[in-house]
Amino acid sequence: MVDVLSEDRLRAAFASAAFDDHVERFTADPGRITPAVSQAMLYHLARLLAPANILEIGSYFGNTTRVLAQSVADAGAGSLVTIDPYGGDRLPGIIAGWPHSLAAITSFHALNSMSYFASLEVARTATGKHAPFNLIFVDGHHSYEYAMFDLLSSALYLRPGGVIVVDNVEQAGPSMAVASFLSRYKGWRLFSQSGEALDPAFPESVPGALGAILLSPGGVEVSQIPYKFHFYGMGRTAVGAVRVPLLPTGAPGTLSASANLYSVPYDMHITGVGLVTKIVSVTKRVDGHEPMAEIDFGADLAIQPHTDDAPVSLELELQFQPDDEHASNIIVDVSGGVTLT
Repeated sequence: MVDVLSEDRLRAAFASAAFDDHVERFTADPGRITPAVSQAMLYHLARLLAPANILEIGSYFGNTTRVLAQSVADAGAGSLVTIDPYGGDRLPGIIAGWPHSLAAITSFHALNSMSYFASLEVARTATGKHAPFNLIFVDGHHSYEYAMFDLLSSALYLRPGGVIVVDNVEQAGPSMAVASFLSRYKGWRLFSQSGEALDPAFPESVPGALGAILLSPGGVEVSQIPYKFHFYGMGRTAVGAVRVPLLPTGAPGTLSASANLYSVPYDMHITGVGLVTKIVSVTKRVDGHEPMAEIDFGADLAIQPHTDDAPVSLELELQFQPDDEHASNIIVDVSGGVTLT
């Protein structure tokens, strides 16, 4: 299990004199659109997660972007990626006018979030413990469908123990996206500075911030929504079993696994032949206490590639149905990694 940010550390940071000083400083900024409390919250979150590798969805005029960059620079390590499909004409010039220490660690892309996350998929960017980010600020399109997409995609590319902040939860779209997300992923925690339960219609984590802080679990959560593991270019044509290390949750249920073993020749776009695939699905009972779930495919999961040099890959989709619909989902212990036998 990886380290997770404790709620006590967060409350102490947000109640500190340094936090109040940052709120006062950001309030005096004439170019500010995001509340000063939210900017101070993001600054201190990034410092607590240092070295922070940050993704900001929605740059706008770069005011909060600069706050995040300053936090990374002050920590002496980390990185910042910011995206905005409407910012191509303004953000490069704005960032170029910053001190070199801030501009050098900031990467801007004039992309919407779907295009950006698709680029990570195309690049085969790692998920799980090797995911690229540990802090993601969701401040893009505020309609429910967009906010929900941003949340689901952000969770995929967030390292376990990382944090997602959803801005503008005073609006129905983002607040409902937060509620929908948390109803599906029970291992995540909605932070509350007061320690009291938050109103689902206005899940503001820190008073005055207009944002919800979502704390991820210390592993990869598998729910009724399929979670996909990729194994590219394996160098093998058969898989007998998959070993999935688990963190204890105490929640029994049924783990479903669908494995797609496939091979595509390099020249298939020319020849039109050679695709070979085998899909096998199995289920397994788990009791919520075992440290390892071994999913046995027997001799069924095997293929014969069209040519000897054709690459072989595996897509493994896991789903979990707890016996009690209100119980926890399973959490995959990414420190050990999913292994094939």
